[in-house]
Amino acid sequence: MAIGDVVEIDKLTELIVGQPFDEAALQPDVANAILHRAGETLVLIDTGVTEAFRLPLLESAERLRP
Repeated sequence: MAIGDVVEIDKLTELIVGQPFDEAALQPDVANAILHRAGETLVLIDTGVTEAFRLPLLESAERLRP
């Protein structure tokens, strides 16, 4: 899997894949992100920090929105 890939956990939960810290490249780590819909609330956990995350986050939010 690559950074920004989206994995459906279930119909209400998606994971957006991050990347580990690469000290040799001085590249920061990027946390995985979880989006989960609970009733009328969309919960976003551990959001990513790079451009590669913007579109997958928006697409997941659109799919899961109440």
